[in-house]
Amino acid sequence: MTFHPDWFELDHPLPRCPRSRCRREQTCCNAGTDAPCLRTHESRDAMYFRMAAELRAFTAASLARDAAAGVSRAPLPPYEVELRLKAFKEALEAREREFERTGR
Repeated sequence: MTFHPDWFELDHPLPRCPRSRCRREQTCCNAGTDAPCLRTHESRDAMYFRMAAELRAFTAASLARDAAAGVSRAPLPPYEVELRLKAFKEALEAREREFERTGR
């Protein structure tokens, strides 16, 4: 496996390539280039967007669960939100460093 610093290997390959050109031509358009196949890898930005979407979904589910249980939570003060986002960013950066060190 070739190490690509801006690409992350997916845990499970997609059932089909997200590029319409690859599907239309029945072959990988990235073959012979430095970029890996989009069916088995995702870019750093795509990973960040996917993780942010998962975080938003988790937050929405948590709020819905609290509302169903009759629990009311006061919104966090801006400083507390900033601290939590900083911790989340540090966790992402630690994951990046681990990936660069091990390649996984």
